[in-house]
Amino acid sequence: MGDQSMILEPEVLQIFILLGSLVVLVKSSDIVSDSGANLSRITGLGEMAVGFLLLSIVTSLPELAVSMFAVNSGDVGISIGTLFGSNIANLGIVLGLTAILTPRAFVASQRSHRGISLMMLASSIVPLVALILTNLGHFVGVLLILMFVGFCIQSIRGNVTIKEGANRGELHRAKEVALFLGGIAAV
Repeated sequence: MGDQSMILEPEVLQIFILLGSLVVLVKSSDIVSDSGANLSRITGLGEMAVGFLLLSIVTSLPELAVSMFAVNSGDVGISIGTLFGSNIANLGIVLGLTAILTPRAFVASQRSHRGISLMMLASSIVPLVALILTNLGHFVGVLLILMFVGFCIQSIRGNVTIKEGANRGELHRAKEVALFLGGIAAV
């Protein structure tokens, strides 16, 4: 019984792996969020621009990986479910809980809201039309990527602010970049 009591059942091992992964995810997400806010102050970019450009890409990488592996293994339904499910979860859970817990976090200029609304509308309509027509091909993919690039350019142009403290030392910048990249790797 000595050796057998030390062997974990596969289900129990999976639970420990899941819990450990959640702990790493929470801590690394905290590091990415804090270092992202610090990077916005260091670079002079607004926090919304850093959130859109850096954090949104970072948080989309797991869904991209899952979708790519699913498509390569022939499980297209998993890929589509991940795409729409993560967007619905982000809007419903993340936006909803943030609005409930910190409603003042959404105070922004009307120009920012209008730009965000138009881009969300356009980026939602294109893939929905493609799914209805059952033709999500190269053209739609290129169109969506171009929309994303346009949104990145708009975010940078519209959210660049020169704040006091934006000219911090190279060592501080390197530290924040290292924390950000380390947090991304952990996520």
